[in-house]
Amino acid sequence: MQTTFEIAQKAPLAEPVELGQTAWGRLLHRLRDRMAPPALTPLSRRELLQTTIGLFVGLALTAGLVAAIVLPSALRRLPQWDIIPLLALPLIWSVSFSLYAVRTLAFGMRRTPRLDRIAQSPYLPRVFLEYGYWMFTLPIAVCVRLGVTPNQITYATLVVTAVAALGFATGRFGFAGWALFLAFMMDAWDGIVARATNKVSTSGAFLDSTIDRYNDSVAYLGIMYYYRNDLLPLLLCAGAMVGSTVVSYARAKGAAVGHDPNVGHMQRHERAVWLGIGAVCSPILAAFVEPAAAHPQFHLMIVALLVVAATTNYTAVWRIREVMGWLQRQAEQKAPAATAAPPAAPRPSERPAVVPARRKDAPAREIAA
Repeated sequence: MQTTFEIAQKAPLAEPVELGQTAWGRLLHRLRDRMAPPALTPLSRRELLQTTIGLFVGLALTAGLVAAIVLPSALRRLPQWDIIPLLALPLIWSVSFSLYAVRTLAFGMRRTPRLDRIAQSPYLPRVFLEYGYWMFTLPIAVCVRLGVTPNQITYATLVVTAVAALGFATGRFGFAGWALFLAFMMDAWDGIVARATNKVSTSGAFLDSTIDRYNDSVAYLGIMYYYRNDLLPLLLCAGAMVGSTVVSYARAKGAAVGHDPNVGHMQRHERAVWLGIGAVCSPILAAFVEPAAAHPQFHLMIVALLVVAATTNYTAVWRIREVMGWLQRQAEQKAPAATAAPPAAPRPSERPAVVPARRKDAPAREIAA
């Protein structure tokens, strides 16, 4: 009985088949395009450093979460309602981000055009933002496939944010943090779906901006309710809410008068990451620092509120000064033209001679004389 190898040796040589024409070839092409799409660009030195640090953070977080799941620790005493958002979801994120960072270091970084229009900030490296947009691929495809409209996604963000606020108010910070992450991700989905389905409109942009202000306030109100008896976290949360509102309003009003003050730090996507990470990681620290507390302080959340409150109000003042300075320069440029002195009257010697008008009945020669 002949083996498969012997039959293959006796078989006539087939015509060469291109790689893309076979099933394995198509699979390899898809894997190659998935791992290294043509839009990838080389990293700058700063991006290389940030991505490397991000990779080590992701690997360290993965190792810590695996150890917390396998080894006995204080986290085991937490209820299952808190264990899943505290350990399982962060583990999925850390593993996927580590793989994305490895791909970025090996092949380069994708460049989302929308991120080029956002002011760069040292508080949130671009690799994290690009990773977030990369994670949107599947949900966006599902929304487009099901015919979900951008406005429906916008309204859904308010519902999810209300659920997050309820989690904050009841002390479920791990659950609330992931719900807040989902709400902020959905806030980016509506614009992407609008561009993918050719439904971009001014009314949609207005609705999105308005609902964003509601989402910010609702989330902060949930946190403030939890800290209603703690003065310091309450004041920090109030300061963060005021700063977040003025940051957005100053830019919108500046754009309305003709100057977009796209400066400063802790814009909305940065606030989402800081508040989300503070909320998700706070119960983990609280399980070790204050395991028996009936009403934990959640110290990491307080730190996140401090950073957000300080940077948002600083950015708000920066944008106010930016717009006021631009308006003052515009006024100074218009002032010389409006207040210019009228031209001086000519001297008698410079006055032109007055030629008497010709009478209708006067002969031509009389005028000439």
